[in-house]
Amino acid sequence: MLIGFMRKMALRDVKVQKLANAYERKHGRLDSGFTGELAEFSAANPVFSDADLAAAQGAIEATPLAGPTITMPEGTPGAAAIGGQEEFDALPSGAVFTGPDGKMRRKQ
Repeated sequence: MLIGFMRKMALRDVKVQKLANAYERKHGRLDSGFTGELAEFSAANPVFSDADLAAAQGAIEATPLAGPTITMPEGTPGAAAIGGQEEFDALPSGAVFTGPDGKMRRKQ
């Protein structure tokens, strides 16, 4: 999935460069008008489909231990360390824990 997303982004770069070249040929330079044309193009031609976004969201939700790293204020007692999926599953939503990588996270 990640490689597919990177390919789509690379193809977008090519399309944007072609748009920029065409705009510059027509207007003699790139100016603020190009930004408007690019915005219209981007709105009409999204890089990722709804299916792509749903697949990415599903991948994120399928890896609960890869949640966001959080920073706790100094003096805050340490969060419970978990060693595996079973311990993670036992945590309530919103609980702060230390993952196997040693980073503090909050269960979503």
